[in-house]
Amino acid sequence: MRARVIEIHPSSFCISIALPRSNDLIIRLAPLEENRGMGFSYGYNRAENIEDYRSARELTLMLIDVVSRGGNLCLDIGPSADGRIPVIMQERLLQIGAWLKTNSEAIYGTRL
Repeated sequence: MRARVIEIHPSSFCISIALPRSNDLIIRLAPLEENRGMGFSYGYNRAENIEDYRSARELTLMLIDVVSRGGNLCLDIGPSADGRIPVIMQERLLQIGAWLKTNSEAIYGTRL
């Protein structure tokens, strides 16, 4: 006898499963959250060059991918020691914002 899904509760991220020769099992799934930096580092790294940063296209595709799987994208913006957000990060945020201005309906308020 195989395990079988009894019930799925999407609002609470729970799945009830009947297992052979045991009590029923409830598995709690955490919502997906992807935590990424814009470059190789998580935060500001003065040794990174412009080539080390993901393009606006790569970051937008990352956002689309995570949201399409019901998740959140936590994109790290690391200020320098004096509190300034590096220009490359500002540019990427503005580019993603421009994409969202046109395509926000596909991102905001989406549900699985």
